[in-house]
Amino acid sequence: MTKETTPKKTFKDTLIKHSTAVVFWGGLLILAGAYFLWLSPLKDSAVQEIMRTDDLTARLQQKQAELTGLQELEKAYNALDQARIQKLESLITQGADLPRLYVRFDRLISAYGLKMDSINAQIVAKPAKDAVKDLGVINVKLKISQADYSKIKALLRAIENSSEVMYVVKASWPEKIDKLDLELNTYYLK
Repeated sequence: MTKETTPKKTFKDTLIKHSTAVVFWGGLLILAGAYFLWLSPLKDSAVQEIMRTDDLTARLQQKQAELTGLQELEKAYNALDQARIQKLESLITQGADLPRLYVRFDRLISAYGLKMDSINAQIVAKPAKDAVKDLGVINVKLKISQADYSKIKALLRAIENSSEVMYVVKASWPEKIDKLDLELNTYYLK
């Protein structure tokens, strides 16, 4: 009996026999490498771009809401009666307009049959510590003649009920009874 020997299988023979599997797994390995080297960074940048787009969309919606609010405010302002707007603006003037102040007091005093002999208006340099920071104070000193009790009383009532913000600091009668020295403060927006 002779013993048959089978030839020894070499690596080459094994490779040829399993060539389909080697090609399949080699291709799969190449695809996985390509994914991790090229496609994965593209996916990450695409995710970042989507997140950036979502952020921009949220900011756009916020700005649109702000714009809508401003448009509604503008509509409400335009709907206001112009007479009311002028009245609101006359309550506290913009800036220290001294000539306008002189004219206003002259008209007020003469409306009650009194005569303004002199007026001295000065901007108070250092308002009180508890004063509003954007509000300036003007101190006004008036010398009024042709004054009798009923006219003075009517004038003080008019100042008290004035739509402008002002208050009487001091009222005094000098030697003559028909004269009045009046000191008051009024305000303006700086």
